[in-house]
Amino acid sequence: MTQSELVLPSHQKWMFAGFNYEHAESYVRLTFSGKTIEIRFRKPAFNVRSPMKVHQSIRAVCFFSGLMVFNGPLNAAPLWKPVPHNDWNASAFVTVNGAKYFAESAEKPYSIQVASNAASDLTRFEVRNGELWSETLGGDDSERAELDGAAGTIYQKGTVVWAAYSFLVEPGAPQISTAGGIPGHPAVWCTLAQFHGNGNARPVPVGLSYRGGKLAIFTQTDTRQINHWTETTPEAPGTKHDVVWNLRVEGLSTDFLNVWLDGVQIVKFTGVIGSVTPDPGLYFKFGIYRGWQFEGYPPLAVQYANVVQGTESLKDRVAAPPAWPLAAAY
Repeated sequence: MTQSELVLPSHQKWMFAGFNYEHAESYVRLTFSGKTIEIRFRKPAFNVRSPMKVHQSIRAVCFFSGLMVFNGPLNAAPLWKPVPHNDWNASAFVTVNGAKYFAESAEKPYSIQVASNAASDLTRFEVRNGELWSETLGGDDSERAELDGAAGTIYQKGTVVWAAYSFLVEPGAPQISTAGGIPGHPAVWCTLAQFHGNGNARPVPVGLSYRGGKLAIFTQTDTRQINHWTETTPEAPGTKHDVVWNLRVEGLSTDFLNVWLDGVQIVKFTGVIGSVTPDPGLYFKFGIYRGWQFEGYPPLAVQYANVVQGTESLKDRVAAPPAWPLAAAY
């Protein structure tokens, strides 16, 4: 469906080229980066049979206001572009909404990609059997395609941290081993997001796992892993989810973790998270991290959008997550 074919119902809000786009009986209002533009019509605009005239007016006002308007189809498929291979230099960092990340993968063209035609960030990760991050060859046979936030912000222990994003697991073969010691069984472990200690000396404190087709939230201590929530039925591939994290990790009984999924709080935990002698800092990672390569798992691909992290509250994302950047996900 192109812009000229778009049917404009009475008084609704849409995402239009990254704008909040609201139209009613006789106006169109656009809000973008704090700027608001209102276009009013002498007669109800949405009784006309040519919505293209409305869009031309919007585009003209945006042009003279110095704002960019996307000219392509509204349901365009992503145009994927590989990210730079990580060489530990700033020129290879991947920046997502102002946050810098290292790219950690087998460096295949499909390992980590960004959509070049999306109105906001959209990143795709894919791992196939035997694809390891070159920096861990010889010491870690886990398969990986991740963006590592240690390139940017490392939160000191005890800091209250927020993160939010949308994601989907693409349709594909079930993550069942075809070789190794337990053929026919679900992945030993697979993490789709984690808050990692800076220093690698302690257990990963917090993560989102995907095992047996089910999403789960876990924390780890020096002695055990605690699963705080697990889906009751296997995930339907292609389902878009909105996640908000709020946590503090210090290795104390006052540590906490709050997680919301699709507007519903699924975890509310207070207690020791991580080690009682934790790493001095914490950073955010997202993408695919699974083990082990000798188990022969099928390919896995996951997409993430509207990824943000920081110390400012993201509670508003619980009820009002941003729209997925492109209508056609894959």
